[in-house]
Amino acid sequence: MGHECEALEREFADYHDMRYGIGVNSGSSANLVSVAAMSELGLIRRGDRVLVPALAWATTYAPLIQYGLEPALIDADASWCSVRDADILHTYKLSGAERIGLVVDCSILGNPSHGAFWSQVATNWGAPLLVDNCESIGAREPDGTRCGTRGLANTFSFYFSHQLSAIEGGMILTNDEDFAIMCR
Repeated sequence: MGHECEALEREFADYHDMRYGIGVNSGSSANLVSVAAMSELGLIRRGDRVLVPALAWATTYAPLIQYGLEPALIDADASWCSVRDADILHTYKLSGAERIGLVVDCSILGNPSHGAFWSQVATNWGAPLLVDNCESIGAREPDGTRCGTRGLANTFSFYFSHQLSAIEGGMILTNDEDFAIMCR
């Protein structure tokens, strides 16, 4: 966690026009640290429902389960990302969902997710947004927004099979100072 890591955190955050970069040992840990920080800050709590893509990774789901959250899977569209469908939200409200405490968005295999839609969903529910962008570094949404920049927490992996490889490693990006401090 010396000067080289600090330089990477700053450069990676700058590239994404984000204020804070927090280097971690893996993308898996980036997700876990993000969920842990949200829990510690009281933003999520055990029993909260989480809107989460049905197509993601074990490392997307594991922290949710570990923190006692209840995943509500959102189907994928032809892009392999979560379908953009306002009816889904109506369905969850009608089903008596106690509380949507967190929204998770993933861009799959370089395909930009419907980030603006899921960001608005999180805002409408009053829930934080976690963007798992492990496989889409550098991708842009149709409006030009760089993937992995809309969430309270935006996570990245540098695993050897991803676009930017350090064999292992990960990053959390955020614009929220309190969240960044809690992640550290």
